[in-house]
Amino acid sequence: MNDNIVDFPKPKKLPAEFFIEVDLEDSRDDMSIVEAITAVMEMHTNGIYLSSDVEWHHIMDACLNIAISSGLRAGIDAEEMENLLGNISIDESADEQ
Repeated sequence: MNDNIVDFPKPKKLPAEFFIEVDLEDSRDDMSIVEAITAVMEMHTNGIYLSSDVEWHHIMDACLNIAISSGLRAGIDAEEMENLLGNISIDESADEQ
């Protein structure tokens, strides 16, 4: 009888020289982080669009909701969020990336 248990090998303990300590506060490049998050979110939104019965305007509304709640969680007050959203300029070639 097979009980469907897989016995994975134990990882080998790496020597100390393989461990790297990073201080993200000092070495953080915000634009690189934003670009990486954008790439992941773009993949997710394309996957949602291709695998679901939704239209792009549904995804846009959801992304705006996420943007607003993320801003509020980051400590941006509602008035500042409205100013930020009101001052956005749209480059229509942005979709060609």
